[in-house]
Amino acid sequence: MNPEHGDEALYAAVRAIGGTRVSLGTQSTEAEGLRTLGRVHSPDQALASIAAAAAVGLRVSADLIVGWPGQTAPGVRADVARLTAAGAEHVSVYALTIEADTPWPTLVRRGKRRLPDSDHQADMLAAAEEALTGAGLQHYEVASYARAGRRRGTTCCTGRGRTTWGSARRLTLPATSPTGRCCAGATCAGCRRGRRTRARRRRQSA
Repeated sequence: MNPEHGDEALYAAVRAIGGTRVSLGTQSTEAEGLRTLGRVHSPDQALASIAAAAAVGLRVSADLIVGWPGQTAPGVRADVARLTAAGAEHVSVYALTIEADTPWPTLVRRGKRRLPDSDHQADMLAAAEEALTGAGLQHYEVASYARAGRRRGTTCCTGRGRTTWGSARRLTLPATSPTGRCCAGATCAGCRRGRRTRARRRRQSA
């Protein structure tokens, strides 16, 4: 979910119904980064949301976007320090990707934005890796870092019959399925999206 939508009352309610983890689309803890990425929350809101979730006993996963124009390695290190100090035990790091159907390409044509530079993105990813592992988080899969014992399982395999909070919306997974697994397999749109995402990440890391 987005940080501006979460507060301690909401997180306490999630905990009360058996929720154990919340994933927050923090993206950045720098005001410039949030403006560049078009996010409406402030750095203080992002960190307060993480702290509020952690305070009621939820495991917190935070998303971090790197490689936006103007970002620096010290800025990435500061992002990591702030996120982990606020209570994030899991961080997912993604290089900024510009989609064709977003306002960004239009702003580039108007001279108001720059496209991300691949070398700069690689440097920022390296800075994030160094900072996260230095903070005691372990790198696993493609984009995930977690403290020991806090690795995030695949939602479709671990969330049967539970309500899972994602970065943008709430998803209630079915308790049973025709296949006897936690979802309907090939007929489940969420599974298809997940397989496409994992395949894309494998291609990008190859």
